[in-house]
Amino acid sequence: MRARYVVVDGSIAPDGKVLARDEGWGLALWKLDGGELISTTSVQGLYPNDTWSGREVTWRRIRCKGGTLRVTLETDQSLFKRPQAVYAVTQGDASGHGASVTVSPGTHALLPVRLAPLGPDPGRHPFL
Repeated sequence: MRARYVVVDGSIAPDGKVLARDEGWGLALWKLDGGELISTTSVQGLYPNDTWSGREVTWRRIRCKGGTLRVTLETDQSLFKRPQAVYAVTQGDASGHGASVTVSPGTHALLPVRLAPLGPDPGRHPFL
């Protein structure tokens, strides 16, 4: 898809710059780099049209400059009676430590995952 600007929800992170946000609707106006709608982020392991996941979720970002990915986790107290341990590992983390958090039934927790660039830009790879 070719365009200079696009309005999208938070499920897509285009290659470009956010010009404005509507937090109430969860939408953002983006100016696209290169005039092509390319999502820089992909997520695998979530159930279709849902925010629930299976045992493993993979989050990928091209042209990542590093930083911290903050993941909010919740449980359903009618499904889980014991705390759930969640672990995150990052590609290229030689220490193997990653990040972890425990989520008690009926509560939520924040899992901050430190990200580091893996090297040079792998190029433009559309996920859409």
